[in-house]
Amino acid sequence: MHPDSCHKRRTSPRKIAAIRTGNSAKIIKTIRYGSYYHGHMPIMGYVERICKAVDEAELRLPEGLTLEEAARLAYMSPFHFHRVFQAVAGETFASYQRRRRLSLAAERLLSTRDRLIDISLDSLFGSQESFSRAFKKQFGAAPAAFRRAGRRKPVRERGMLTAAQLTHRRTTMTMKPEIVELNDFGVVGVKFTNTLKNNKLSKAWKSFSARVGEIEDLTQPPSFCGLSLNMHANGASDFSDETPYEAMIAARVRSSGKIPQGMTRHIVRGGRYARFEHKGEPSSLRLTYNYIYGVWLLSSGLQLDERDDFELYDERFLGPDNPDSSMFIYIPVK
Repeated sequence: MHPDSCHKRRTSPRKIAAIRTGNSAKIIKTIRYGSYYHGHMPIMGYVERICKAVDEAELRLPEGLTLEEAARLAYMSPFHFHRVFQAVAGETFASYQRRRRLSLAAERLLSTRDRLIDISLDSLFGSQESFSRAFKKQFGAAPAAFRRAGRRKPVRERGMLTAAQLTHRRTTMTMKPEIVELNDFGVVGVKFTNTLKNNKLSKAWKSFSARVGEIEDLTQPPSFCGLSLNMHANGASDFSDETPYEAMIAARVRSSGKIPQGMTRHIVRGGRYARFEHKGEPSSLRLTYNYIYGVWLLSSGLQLDERDDFELYDERFLGPDNPDSSMFIYIPVK
């Protein structure tokens, strides 16, 4: 049983009231779907209800859970469940189940020699062709090519939804980014090779902070960037925890003044960006990025552009331990 699961079931006060008043129409709906009137229910109330449906969906991935069945488990009408799930998860319930099955299929492709047609049918696709199209859309490679490559692509994998993820998306980040146009701008800082598995960012920020005073002509008020340089040249689907990429910790500057020893100047190319706000501590940034690349990008209709993505820290960032801090993630799109 998943540690984030929610399994407390209580009779809804509204169900009791409906039965006592003899309102037959409400009784029928309430008994079938539970209390589906959301009123001012706090986010945790929704999360607990969605967890019930997600737990059951995970158990029944081989045959699928219908929207009506999931709604009953969450004590909602199908219409209300559809809207609430999409709001807290960032995708429809059907899309979530499909991506979970594709992620399990990806594991099976790498760990077994099962035939593609068998994996396709077990994943509830009507044909190998439709399975291959859906798989390539999610993982950036056809199933056979994915198997030959022999390595996971966790950026595109869809893990089981947890209460922590759902709460994070509704309280810590903006799920629908603002699409903005930026002009070129210059930064000065330190470059280094990084991987997600052996992440050097925290150490790099600490050493850079001690030398910020050496940089001339900072923007006012000062703002700082954590950049991933041309990270998307090979596409997000080829990125894994072990993929090396060039990172940079830098300060925005207004002119090309003297560059301190050991630092370099870099021009961030302007263009179209999707801007997400992340609130609170940076320690949960991984959950935000998992949503951006694992959910939002796949359903946005946009494509990554071969420019730098970056995090922007300005006067709204109040420190790594301050829950009122805000920072912004810029993803280059076209």
